[in-house]
Amino acid sequence: MKNSLETLATKIKDRLQRNNIKEFEVYLLQKNGTNVAFKSHIKDLLELKEACGFALRIINKQKMGFSFGVAFSDEDIDRVIQQAVKARSYTEQDSFHSFIEKQEMSSENCFADPCFSETTLQEKIEILTNMQAKILAFDPKIKEVSQAIFEDEKQTIQIVNSNGYDEVQERTLFSLSAAVLAQNNDKKEIAYLTQAKMFMDQIDYSKLAQLVALDAIGYLGGGPIKSYEGPVILRNNVVAQLIKNLSPSFWANQIATHKSCLTDKMGKKIYSDKVTIIDNGHYEQGRCGRKFDDEGMPTQETVLVHKGVVTGLLYDFYWANKLGEKSTGNAHRESLSAKPEIHNTDLFIKPCDNSLDDLIEAMNSGIIVSNVIGMHTTNQITGELSVGIQGHVVQNGQKKQAIRQMVMTGNIHEIMKNVQIVGSDLNFFAPYGGVSLLIDPLKISGTY
Repeated sequence: MKNSLETLATKIKDRLQRNNIKEFEVYLLQKNGTNVAFKSHIKDLLELKEACGFALRIINKQKMGFSFGVAFSDEDIDRVIQQAVKARSYTEQDSFHSFIEKQEMSSENCFADPCFSETTLQEKIEILTNMQAKILAFDPKIKEVSQAIFEDEKQTIQIVNSNGYDEVQERTLFSLSAAVLAQNNDKKEIAYLTQAKMFMDQIDYSKLAQLVALDAIGYLGGGPIKSYEGPVILRNNVVAQLIKNLSPSFWANQIATHKSCLTDKMGKKIYSDKVTIIDNGHYEQGRCGRKFDDEGMPTQETVLVHKGVVTGLLYDFYWANKLGEKSTGNAHRESLSAKPEIHNTDLFIKPCDNSLDDLIEAMNSGIIVSNVIGMHTTNQITGELSVGIQGHVVQNGQKKQAIRQMVMTGNIHEIMKNVQIVGSDLNFFAPYGGVSLLIDPLKISGTY
């Protein structure tokens, strides 16, 4: 696969030279993988994924043009080049447009599972089958695994540019998810959980089966309670969603365009001293580690918040140039058809040594929030949120009544100010790592 990309890169550079293009960057992507899905115990989908393509950026007279292609004849490549030339004519001059120079790649971490090709399709199907069996055997109240999905993907990425930059990297990703229906008399509840890892041996279907079954059963009989304000535990999957909505606040472009409420907060204490937030582009225990970002800049660990104090921001190459900073290796392409923009890599709150049980013991009485609905409605600029929740009342350190049809209101930044204890249960949901947090106070609104 690596050799085929190198051959394609050489061909594209030749066509660029023939078209008299002096400043360029070529991003090549080749990927393959599997998507196996079960619905109601029956194999519903088997998809073998394979794709290859390239994206092209060119600069002339401080104007940048962009285009992409998935076909590789001379005519196809020339067409992409001419589309980029044409696109350049519609853009404005910008002296901060440039491509990176050759870089020293300091990370020695491995981000591709060497055994990726050794897992057979039958073994992948058996993982889903065994997970479903464990879920259904967990408790008679589990009536159905309504959906179970296994996905894996291997990416090979090569970036070359007119400054002599030429680097290749490989990445793998494995994910497993399950949606479960529990029923007791006329009460029904659905729970959903997912795992995503870079290495196959990090996938634990038994653990996922147990957790999602416990959630589904635990939600049965839930209902609203009286409005409450006090100590609340947010479970790691909920915190990961908070981190997702918090993440753009640390992007340099959002700061520079005043779309982040953290403008002018560098060096200031804004959160609890229990909170340290890290973006790590080469974290082997995360989900999206890589040697370099989607412009070729080496990835790094960037501490955004240290014990409540804002200490860093995330930059791509363009915004680093514009703001007189150094790129943090946070350029990301959503797809081949998208230009690179700032995005976090593995973003998470640094875990401490407290288990979820430790948090429950410390809270003694309060509420655990284990699921939220509608987090996408959060205002990413102000941090204001109002989301539905599921969870449990805790009394004297024991889970009691299940709750639902309740609303958690407040502000993400205020929640981070009110963190009392940080858990140890770091888990990644997409590129966002959550640990359980004890918050005090937090407002939960009921129906009366």
